[in-house]
Order: sequence, then C-alpha cells, then structure tokens
Amino acid sequence: DGREVTLYIGYYYTGGKVGAAHDPQVCYPGQGWKLSDKKTRSMHLTDGTIVDYASIKAELENRVEQIFYWFQVNDRTTADTFNQKLQLFRSKIMREREVNAFVRLSVSMEELPPAEVDRVLTDFVDAFYPVFIKYVVRQM
Repeated sequence: DGREVTLYIGYYYTGGKVGAAHDPQVCYPGQGWKLSDKKTRSMHLTDGTIVDYASIKAELENRVEQIFYWFQVNDRTTADTFNQKLQLFRSKIMREREVNAFVRLSVSMEELPPAEVDRVLTDFVDAFYPVFIKYVVRQM
C-alpha cells in the first residue's frame, strides 16, 4: 500500500554464528537510540503459522521507529537470543541442520498512528514469512 518497511536479515548456516546477530537492544543504544515499550508477542499468520517475535520502539532525535524482530532456528521462531541458543542446542542433539537467522523489520512512526504502524508490519510479515520460511526449510 505504499508504506515503507525496512528489512534486515542476518542468515547463518551453522550455530557457530549464534550471538552474531544485531539485537536491537544492543546495537540501537550503541548508536544513540533510546529504546522503550519492549514486548514479546506471537503473530498468527493467515496460513496458520505462528511467529514469536519482540517489538520495541526506538527514538533518535526527531526519528521514531517501531521495530519487530525475531530469531529463526530452522523452522522455529523465538523472540530472544537465549531461546535461539536453546533451539540450536536442540537441533544439535537431534542432528538437525543449524540454519539460523536474525530478522528485523522497522517502520517510521512519524506520520502514522501506532495501530497503523503495527498493521503495516504485520501485513508485511504475513506476506514475507511464507516466502522466507520456504527458503530456510530448503536449506535444512
């Protein structure tokens, strides 16, 4: 619908890069951003998939962004790096591949009400995630 969404994906083929992702709670404050309103959520997509993710608001000078992010391990999502590590440990024990990723989406909040920002992000995830997970599963 003409709204701009910024997408960042850090994709790793092994568990050796766990923790290498740019968690907004670390990298944004390191660049001067103030973070607030962190929440852990689950999103139910139209295809029945559930995506566990975190949301956070970031402010720097006159810029305000809403950020959604999650950690992907094989075909599972988690909202934090601790659970990402647990999922990778489980994959190792089960002799599964250790494909993992960090996915971050952001939208400027300067011209949109918060409910509209969330709608833009959830609509994007609903369209993006099925394509993304097909790629991830193909790599497993």
